[in-house]
Amino acid sequence: NDTSTLSPAMRRLPTTIPVGEIEAAVEALGGHYPNGEVRRFHAALNFLHHKHFVILSGLSGTGKTQLALKYARAVHGLAKNDSPDPLIFECPVRPEWTDPTALTGYYDVLTNRYVVPPFLEAVLVATAHRESPVFVILDEMNLARVEYYLSDVLSAIETGGALQLHSNSVPLEGSTGTSVRAELPLPPNLYIIGTINVDETTNPVSDKVLDRASVIEMSMVDIEGFLASLSGRFPELEAACALAKDKLMEIHGLMQPHGMGFGYRLIEEFVRYHAFDTQHLQSAPADVTDQLLVQKILIKLRGSERQRPLLNSLEKACNSLPRAQTFIRQLQAELDEFGSFQAMR
Repeated sequence: NDTSTLSPAMRRLPTTIPVGEIEAAVEALGGHYPNGEVRRFHAALNFLHHKHFVILSGLSGTGKTQLALKYARAVHGLAKNDSPDPLIFECPVRPEWTDPTALTGYYDVLTNRYVVPPFLEAVLVATAHRESPVFVILDEMNLARVEYYLSDVLSAIETGGALQLHSNSVPLEGSTGTSVRAELPLPPNLYIIGTINVDETTNPVSDKVLDRASVIEMSMVDIEGFLASLSGRFPELEAACALAKDKLMEIHGLMQPHGMGFGYRLIEEFVRYHAFDTQHLQSAPADVTDQLLVQKILIKLRGSERQRPLLNSLEKACNSLPRAQTFIRQLQAELDEFGSFQAMR
């Protein structure tokens, strides 16, 4: 019934669109992916006609979820990030997911309805609109054990079989108002994108999952290019970008070889804080940088004796920033006493 609400651009598959057009649309939406991520993502998502499953991996804040969202909007012909898109479904993964019901739903005896989570709703929409690409994003998918909650979907992806939803011989009324059949194959116009971070809060992803997906690593951060892009899109941030650039690049250059770099989200917030302070507080720029290093970047530090050279290098880099230097010296003292250090305990 809602086919008329879909624009002609939403009724075209990604393989029918030149990749250069998609790249330009993603950039126009504010995406900064200078290392060919859009092209690799496009190829990984579309090289098989029956399976579209990609995992984006990397540092927090490098734009993994935004790549999926902006790519989907580019394919759908949308020029704004806040434009409503009925063919995009976001599923934030929760740590307590231990079975497939969080994705494929369950029958609720109290309401006599079948509960339809966003993932299942995406499958139903893709089934109803076969000519339209439907994107479902599993955000931070390794907060729970992927093999536990994704097992049924992985099996359906690999074998071409159907999701087993319930055992009734007649369709059940769904919580979204749609009818839910007992079996539901995954349609070929469903595009599944997962994002994973690798840190102490996440679970390892098994080979069973990795073998069934294309994994794209997104840990390379282009600070200089991103700041140029940011000041180009927001001219009011140009001065703040200039104030933050040198120290951000210096600190990132020291931390990245130790696997402690930071992403575009943090960089943009660093710059916007500078701009806010300039407008409202008029603090000395060096004092603002000093505050931000402690509040946003150095707070991520943790390690053992292997990271001592990093702490020593950071102390030298912050020799004119008293708050940051004091913070680093506290971590050095902790390392001397305990053999390890962690900024947030």
